Amino acid sequence: MPPAGKTGWPWTTPFSDTSSLHTSYASLITSHSSRSEFPRVSLVMPCLNASPYIEEALRSLLLQGYPDLELMVFDGGSTDGTVEIIKRYASWLAYWVSEKDRGQSHAINKGLEKVTGEWFNWFNADDVMCVGSVKAMVEMGLTNRNCVGVCGSMLNFEEDGKESIARPVPGNKEQLGNWVDPYFLPQPSSLYATNLCRRVGGVNEKLYYTMDMELVLKLADLGEFAVVDRVITRFRCHEKSKTTHCYYGGLLEMLVTNFNFGQVQVAEEMLRRRMDGHARLVIGMLNDEDVAKMVDGWGYAKVARYLIRRLWKNILLRVSL
Repeated sequence: MPPAGKTGWPWTTPFSDTSSLHTSYASLITSHSSRSEFPRVSLVMPCLNASPYIEEALRSLLLQGYPDLELMVFDGGSTDGTVEIIKRYASWLAYWVSEKDRGQSHAINKGLEKVTGEWFNWFNADDVMCVGSVKAMVEMGLTNRNCVGVCGSMLNFEEDGKESIARPVPGNKEQLGNWVDPYFLPQPSSLYATNLCRRVGGVNEKLYYTMDMELVLKLADLGEFAVVDRVITRFRCHEKSKTTHCYYGGLLEMLVTNFNFGQVQVAEEMLRRRMDGHARLVIGMLNDEDVAKMVDGWGYAKVARYLIRRLWKNILLRVSL
């Protein structure tokens, strides 16, 4: 049963029987389909001190109504009540553990080693999967049997009610490596072929921000991604989110990833684009006297090039992660 006062998805389901997680979800399964026609989907939830959000995330997966969903939780040793919440849902989990690990990427790989499904992904403990999303992605995968992954849209939402939608647009490896509109594949709204994820070695445990980007680039070498036209996941933007604070760390890892994939021109283009905006921001934050000292004899373009060269030198020191 949902906690007192909680209503709406995923606290209460859109189905008639809401007495337990073992609800009959016949309305989500077409009449001509049997359970054997649905391949197993394995989702791994890495988490650490996620008590404000993890119950909502767990319910949004467990109440999907998909006939063969394998959910595993890998907690990094939480001390804020997260483990107590996980225990309440343990009987519906295929596996869970709470132990110190080497970070999110390590937890994801631990899960990849253990899962048994045909499709795989990890799901953040502060996000919410929309109703019927797993089934919708699997059906698209069954229609495109040679695809390496299936991606849908992602709705970004903030606590103040602001929302925006990120829509997936597949491209070739170079286009995806640029990681900018229109070529974008949101990881939280995706499923990947498990055997191919294992073939490419899982995610890079040396990456903290962009392991999803690198995995997508590896998979892009092996085939194409299919797109399902619906919002799959609601991605929570909040002040403690890693994504919220990762601009420069994430940029650095993206550039290093491009460099290691031999996409030097893509990295340079991305750096110029990002640093051009950064240079304008830096100059805008300075007082008139500082701006005069900085720009006098140089001009804006030279200031921007100077900042780019400094960052590029730091990047070259960090390649081959």
